[in-house]
Amino acid sequence: MKSGIRKTGISNLGIGNSVNNRRDFDVAIVDDDDLMLSQVSLILETLGIENSHLIESGEELLLAIDSGSKFDLLIVDLNMPGIDGVEVIRGLAARNYAGALALFSGEDYRVLKTAECLAQAYELNVLGTLSKPVTPDQMGELLSKYDPADSRYTRPLVKPVRGDVLQEAVQKDRITPYFQPKLDRNKKIASAEVLARWQDNNQLFIPPIAFIPVAEDTGIIQELTLSVFKQSVAHFSRWLAMGYKFKLAVNISTENLKELTFPDQLEEIASKYHVSCDQIILELTESRLMENLVKGLDVLSRLRLKGFALSIDDFGTGYSSMEHLNRIPFNELKIDRAFVHDVHQDPAASAILESSTSLAKKLRMVTVAEGVETPEDWRSVVNVGCDLIQGFYRAKPMAPEQFESWLVTNSKVA
Repeated sequence: MKSGIRKTGISNLGIGNSVNNRRDFDVAIVDDDDLMLSQVSLILETLGIENSHLIESGEELLLAIDSGSKFDLLIVDLNMPGIDGVEVIRGLAARNYAGALALFSGEDYRVLKTAECLAQAYELNVLGTLSKPVTPDQMGELLSKYDPADSRYTRPLVKPVRGDVLQEAVQKDRITPYFQPKLDRNKKIASAEVLARWQDNNQLFIPPIAFIPVAEDTGIIQELTLSVFKQSVAHFSRWLAMGYKFKLAVNISTENLKELTFPDQLEEIASKYHVSCDQIILELTESRLMENLVKGLDVLSRLRLKGFALSIDDFGTGYSSMEHLNRIPFNELKIDRAFVHDVHQDPAASAILESSTSLAKKLRMVTVAEGVETPEDWRSVVNVGCDLIQGFYRAKPMAPEQFESWLVTNSKVA
């Protein structure tokens, strides 16, 4: 290992403040090529990283972690003898590695991208990938993405909530709706997606990944969906009465499709608040395979007959998306953020974005690009012809009162 590399200024290189001036920022470079280790460490030196550790194999890295070493960032080569980069990813996940990870390689770009997806699937904090030979600009852009708040050294892993705790929260309407706008290319609101949010007694948010799967596994999902739907429609009704014109998008689960009376329940709630069903979009979240196709098609057909629009969410990442497009009368296609964010520098994702948009247009469906976080993302999705755009770049999910203030500032009443 090598450490203590001299620090030089990085303020002119666009590196994020999270790394700038951090003397305790530890980076480990893992590669069996001495020349590559020297090159990357020199680049880090020019960027002001003092603590650079050179590690010659995956085995050595995992042994160091087992011995108690903690690194803020690992830069790992994919193609190494002994334990290769994929096996290192697996080992890091098994050890619950909590720092950031970057992958680099001289392999085909798509191999590098697949390895990145694997690391993300293992829920590792992946900053990105680097193609060999690594350049200072590449490294600078990568380091600018580092956020110490993403480190899991300081926070516990998300654990599923207990079913009885979730049941009580649903019954007391503690899981509430937040609203995120979907904008057209002129930045005008077309609809707002409802996102379920739950704050515990200490006002800390419990992430959906901790309670949605539990709700689906225990059968609570029906009560949860109806609770969030009712609260959302109540707010939506008031905004319509104020003169705003947009649609409401509410997520439903394939588990909801097991209940044949589900369309009637939604229609009854909408009618109670004087909202027409054709003002509501139901986004089908494919968190699991539709187990009962007959019931599912029955429920979805009746939802459309009542006027509800249907949206296929996270297109390209769920179960049998193409087959569902053929069977189910969807009105809207939402392109997953994996094919949207940073698409300008990902040729494969760009091709998928373009082809998905083209497919939707041929099927006369509205396209929504989700996960738009930068001006470059916005330009990319506009250039391929996406109809609606959703993401943090223009608006984050907001509590009802915040969303109403956003409407006042960003929308005109009819």
